[in-house]
Amino acid sequence: MAKHSSASRVYLTISYAGDVVLLDVRDDGVGFTSGAANGFGLRAMGQRLRLVGGRLEVESAPRNGTAINASVPAITAAGEG
Repeated sequence: MAKHSSASRVYLTISYAGDVVLLDVRDDGVGFTSGAANGFGLRAMGQRLRLVGGRLEVESAPRNGTAINASVPAITAAGEG
């Protein structure tokens, strides 16, 4: 995010909610208008998450930073409940 956002701060939260793992990334960068991102980064991230049953949500607005929320199904280790 720092490469494109000009953010001075980035906040990461990783959560485990029973059957899902959540990653939230927020920054205080320049943001962008929805649909204005023309690179492959966010699109590729979304495709990879969908391949494993996950999803990606992106919220952004000019001058208001960006929030990215990724979720994937939790996988238990062999032999666990």
